[in-house]
Amino acid sequence: MYFWLFLRRYPFFRTLPLRELRDLFLAFFFSWSVFGFLVHLLMFDHFPSQAAGLLWAVFVGSLSLLYFVATLKDVRLIPAVGLLQLGIFFLLFRPLPTLDVLKQKITVDVFGIGIVTLLGFNYFGSFINTSGLEQIKLRSELALAQAIQQTLVPPVHCRTARCEVYGKSIPSEKVGGDLVEAMAADRSLLAYVADVSGHGIPAGVLMGMVKTAVRVCLLSDQRPAAFLDALNRVLPGVKEEGMYVTLACLRFDAGTAEVEYALAGHPSILHYRRQTGDTRRLGTYQLPLGILPAKYNTARVGASAGDIFAIVSDGFTELTNLMDEEFGLSRIEELLERNAGRQLPELFDVILAEATRYGKQRDDQTLLLARVKD
Repeated sequence: MYFWLFLRRYPFFRTLPLRELRDLFLAFFFSWSVFGFLVHLLMFDHFPSQAAGLLWAVFVGSLSLLYFVATLKDVRLIPAVGLLQLGIFFLLFRPLPTLDVLKQKITVDVFGIGIVTLLGFNYFGSFINTSGLEQIKLRSELALAQAIQQTLVPPVHCRTARCEVYGKSIPSEKVGGDLVEAMAADRSLLAYVADVSGHGIPAGVLMGMVKTAVRVCLLSDQRPAAFLDALNRVLPGVKEEGMYVTLACLRFDAGTAEVEYALAGHPSILHYRRQTGDTRRLGTYQLPLGILPAKYNTARVGASAGDIFAIVSDGFTELTNLMDEEFGLSRIEELLERNAGRQLPELFDVILAEATRYGKQRDDQTLLLARVKD
């Protein structure tokens, strides 16, 4: 039970290779071997040899180490360790004949307790200053990366004369690779969702690069097709091999009833039409960014007051339930149609709650909603 509670409180020990746990193993061995000497002392009428205290110390220390390794790697081994414990105990059990041997036994055990206690603390300190310290550094770096993530990908909620946009990204780990953003200019608004392949810090770093690159492109008022071309040229030189980025964007321009959109390997954009009460999927097959040289194009669709556009990441669409069935776009379409009258933050919460009930999150979940205003 002690080992199980220890590992629940410090789960990162399960992720360390055995060679990095050497000092921790020795610390456990020597700290628990103290109880071997105590057992020897308590059994006044057994174990005649002075060396029996050392044998008990080795026995208890080794036993604790076996329990720890079994709990760390495979709890099914614990019953086998318990049987080994009982067998060795019965082999060691002997009567003690004289009082003189008892005095010698106490002396040996007292010295043994002092020595193994010092050794146990020494190896605990060694572990803390090596593998333990390294884990603290990694956790500190991860906390910093998480803080940067929250700065780079805050919830989005903005309004222009043409539309209202709300979006949020929920990472599956402390650092995610999804990006949601909306940027308004004098007469236009660009909203997009980007999804970097992979998880963790590498995906989060590339996500930050993508956001910076998009903003630089938009400073020169580039249209969606132009900044997608630029991103596709830049990404191969700054990403790890095998990584790529999918992206879907919407551009709302004042004075026009059309919305410009583009996709690069991303799930289809959903367009709920208020006048008909149905939902269309907007999609153009184009390669994800950062894989191969490509020329990207955009398309346009008419939009009326009350229409809603939704961009989701595959953290929603590929979410599976216990039957291994995907959440998909169809369920999101149904939720849009049933809840189109809600405020956008409420609509977001409805979709997220339904996804949470459907299955366990395994990937970053990002959703951007945009409603055309009257």
